[in-house]
Amino acid sequence: MTMRTAVLADSIVTAKGSSPVSFTCAIFQQAGVPAEHIAQFNAMLAAEHQ
Repeated sequence: MTMRTAVLADSIVTAKGSSPVSFTCAIFQQAGVPAEHIAQFNAMLAAEHQ
């Protein structure tokens, strides 16, 4: 199950304070950063917690 920690709707991005990476990924998505690059960014930061 995937939990949504950031929400992107109508050009508004919001997330709880404990989700800075998800928030940043949503901002990147809104800015048009390719999904491949966003996934790589997310994976790099998530690797620290494995």
